[in-house]
Amino acid sequence: MKTQQKSRFSVSDNFFIIKLPNLNYGDPINDPTNLIKDDALNDIDLSILRMIQLNPGLNAKQIAEKLLLQYSNITIDMVKNSLKRKLTKYVTFKGALKTGGYFVI
Repeated sequence: MKTQQKSRFSVSDNFFIIKLPNLNYGDPINDPTNLIKDDALNDIDLSILRMIQLNPGLNAKQIAEKLLLQYSNITIDMVKNSLKRKLTKYVTFKGALKTGGYFVI
């Protein structure tokens, strides 16, 4: 669970110091997509990876349906293409072709 960082203020007679937390720093334990340093992955690929991490066992059709809220132009073919070409190092398919789903490795 990610803890909320707070700003810190230090005051003296001549100046003050504000220390702000870095909100862009990821939590590698709870979000493995922060460990990925591959520039070939775009936002849709990372969203697919996060979706699988949050909902393990989804198939490509279910992933596309859930991502339609975020990306109005996403298709099942785009999801399948990402899963089979770009995300093979990060996800695996388990189960039968019709009833199986994707899981983060």
